[in-house]
Amino acid sequence: MKPAHDYIEFGRRKITFAITCSHRRNTVAITVRPDQTVVVAAPKGVRRSRVAEVVRRKAPWILSCQERNGRCYPRQSKSLVNGETLRYLGRQYRLQVTLGAKNCLPVSVVLRNGRFCIEVSATVPSNILRRRLRLALTTWYRCHGRAKVHVLAKSLGQRLGVRWTTLEVREMPTRWGSAGTDGSLRFNWRIVMAPMRLVEYVVAHELCHLKHPNHSRAFWRMLGRALPDCNARQSELSRMGPLLDF
Repeated sequence: MKPAHDYIEFGRRKITFAITCSHRRNTVAITVRPDQTVVVAAPKGVRRSRVAEVVRRKAPWILSCQERNGRCYPRQSKSLVNGETLRYLGRQYRLQVTLGAKNCLPVSVVLRNGRFCIEVSATVPSNILRRRLRLALTTWYRCHGRAKVHVLAKSLGQRLGVRWTTLEVREMPTRWGSAGTDGSLRFNWRIVMAPMRLVEYVVAHELCHLKHPNHSRAFWRMLGRALPDCNARQSELSRMGPLLDF
């Protein structure tokens, strides 16, 4: 189900927010994403007026987060041309785009010799080239990212004493990850652009949610036992988040 959207006015400012509801929640929690969007997680059946009241009360903090993210880490779009760089596990790799034969795959991606080597068929129209490049690259990130995340989930799950059932790396517009009541784990493919310590933070975070669905004290204690510097990693991810895209 798609999240509902609402807004409040705070002085001359307008704060738009998405609302996600769950039977698992008993409190209202606000998250300001790296792209400055605001997501409110609320208990199922809560009144819109109650959600708006919480957002209005937290408005100064929300605006402060948005301004800090926008000022220090503006999101930039990549053209995906020769010489540009993309991150993978924290390292920067240059793009090397070459024109292939007409009978080759529309777009193929290989990480080789410190470069993302991308071969593009001559049959790909120029007006959709960037879209095809982005699709091929996100597919590469999802495939290779899943292998990295799977290894981390396995080792961290054993350390935390948590069992999970399935794991996906997929498109997630507003979250780094999520955990289902059935033991399923889902992760945003963009996280594997970050250094491994931040990938580890997100995986551990979602594993802890399998035992503690909310951000309760018990949740943070459990995460802190696994990663004593989890607060520092969380702050680093918030700062770096807008850079993890193309």
